[in-house]
Amino acid sequence: MKERHGAIVYIDTKYLLELLDMKDGTIHKVYQPEGYMFPDPDYFAVLVEHPDLPVVPHGESAQAVRPELTITYDESGYPVKTVRSYPPHTTSYYKSSDGSNLTGKIKICQRI
Repeated sequence: MKERHGAIVYIDTKYLLELLDMKDGTIHKVYQPEGYMFPDPDYFAVLVEHPDLPVVPHGESAQAVRPELTITYDESGYPVKTVRSYPPHTTSYYKSSDGSNLTGKIKICQRI
């Protein structure tokens, strides 16, 4: 039998929110969705509260949203900046800490 390697990986919620370009949000839950719409083990869901996301009426479930992100990489291939274009910014905008222009490769993720 082939050996399998694995571990429980802990990710700081602040880091995950930064990756989603929702730094001032709150993560309530991270889970693997089940059911006919998400049979793919390559996805996990993050329940996030943030003013740029749709309103959740009392007693209803949150909508599924797949963010559209532009990630800028440095010359070594490391991500240096993430900017979210969907859902659109309504309350917060990305501001570079030093005001510099970042260059590198760009990868765009699409909405479903």
